[in-house]
Amino acid sequence: MNDPAGSVMKIVPPAGEALRSFAGAGDVDWDGVPDVVVGVPTQGGPNGATTGAAYVVGGEARGEVLLADGDQPGSGVLFPIWGAAPGTTANALEVATGAAVAAAGDLDGDGRADLAIGAPGTEGAAGQYASGAAYVVFGQASTAPIDAAALRCGQGARIRGYIGSRGLGGDISASSGAFGADPEVVVGAGSPSPESVGGFVRAIPLGDVAGACEAAEPPTGGGDNPEVDWGFREGFRRYVYNGFDPAAPAVPIAASNGAFCPVGHDAARGGCDPHLKAPADPVRRDAFRFTPIGAGATDGSDTTVATIGRITFRYPGHFFTLRLEDPWFTVQGGKVTVKARMDLDVDPGLPAYQSADVRVDLGTFPLEGPAEVTSPYVKWKTGAGVLTAAAGAALGGFLGIGAELDPIALTIPRGIAALPAEPGAPAAPDPVEKPGVNVGLGDGGASAARPGAASPPAVSLPLRGRAVGEGRIARVASLTCG
Repeated sequence: MNDPAGSVMKIVPPAGEALRSFAGAGDVDWDGVPDVVVGVPTQGGPNGATTGAAYVVGGEARGEVLLADGDQPGSGVLFPIWGAAPGTTANALEVATGAAVAAAGDLDGDGRADLAIGAPGTEGAAGQYASGAAYVVFGQASTAPIDAAALRCGQGARIRGYIGSRGLGGDISASSGAFGADPEVVVGAGSPSPESVGGFVRAIPLGDVAGACEAAEPPTGGGDNPEVDWGFREGFRRYVYNGFDPAAPAVPIAASNGAFCPVGHDAARGGCDPHLKAPADPVRRDAFRFTPIGAGATDGSDTTVATIGRITFRYPGHFFTLRLEDPWFTVQGGKVTVKARMDLDVDPGLPAYQSADVRVDLGTFPLEGPAEVTSPYVKWKTGAGVLTAAAGAALGGFLGIGAELDPIALTIPRGIAALPAEPGAPAAPDPVEKPGVNVGLGDGGASAARPGAASPPAVSLPLRGRAVGEGRIARVASLTCG
């Protein structure tokens, strides 16, 4: 790409600098043209003289692309990613953001390609010399710069090196589940210190980025926030949360893609606070919140409210992951019916059940009264609901038909957009008879017969690395959003 005679694009670094890394990035800005990302790890930036930078360059650019002119219209640079400030230790070296760059696929499900950026000279969280760091940066249509020092959940996540590591982020790539079921960032460690623990590490399954990041609460302004408050099922939250195993850690409950939840107080578990109640307490609201994006009517009459958001429940010890995604709420005839995507992934270790991916009427709920209509909002509240026979059958008995579901509180702005096209999901597989199965495992007991908010603040998740190359492990301290 740097050969003027044989290329359609020549990327020119700032004066005195050199390009040290390059990767095809995918379609970062969702304009239909694949883009590229380059690293200039010795470049200075707004956070210091040796911080480094990575630049996302539009795939449609032609001729010379001058990175120094990246803030000018028509430069071909979509946006820069500026490195964080150097450390405070006496022998702190250059941060070297952009020493390695890679495409990371579409991690947050917004249709835009995401990126992985290495910064091997980054000081550790407690001042450790050159522990290194890597960044997962989400694609964006905006041309606004990304500041690694102030990265927020809506922009990506930060992976910090452990005290015993040196130069985490000196190499970086992403894999589509090559070393596990989820996509992963594979981060190299071992440079620049000979004391480093060597090898490549699987820093984290990327499906857990949302669990570490988007569990944080967005800023709220009181009870009139436009949101749909629904906790799904308190008993199921309890069952999954209490099933956490420190020997095989996985974020039990995570919110992403437009869903939010209170931050969990257990750093080992990470993700969402399950909002469990004492047996005599009423059902607690505010466990999960979904973002409303459209409605059929806003005058308090019967209508359908579309929301976005994904809640992921993980229980490796019982061999399943369940995702509840993009629920729609239909208000009609004194009740509310919830239709949502239910994506159940079952490991072969749970032979009594099968994986399923369906969009199904999940539950029905009685309204507590008529809609409350004010000039800015319309609100509905329901009592506890029940799981439908259709949902129980579609999920093969994983959740019991008639199981109690948490009540709902819907609040939508009067000026909300019109109802969009309803999302779909693959058809349910043909049912398979399983004689003798009459316990809904997902209930933890017997059964009768399964964009709008501001970016939330930073949270951290303890993280384990696994050697996939040299047979040794470079440990990772935490993954942090912000």
